[in-house]
Amino acid sequence: QTEGLLKGVVCDYLLKNNLKGITFKEAPITLPEIFKADEVFVTNSLIGALPVVQIDEHYFERKTIANLVRDFLWEKFAEADNF
Repeated sequence: QTEGLLKGVVCDYLLKNNLKGITFKEAPITLPEIFKADEVFVTNSLIGALPVVQIDEHYFERKTIANLVRDFLWEKFAEADNF
């Protein structure tokens, strides 16, 4: 179930595949729960993964997972027939 957004190819791929031991899941989440996160990112087919830097007055410093996901997806995009 997508929470108010269109289900995308990148999101679907991440949900079905582990990335270096990271398992992704999609679930409803509240804004206070998001503020507790170490890191937040969004995905799309053009960029792959984009770190969220700020929501309202809350800043997210870590971008480790987003960068890992982005690099992994760009490798898969380059291998187009494996994606």
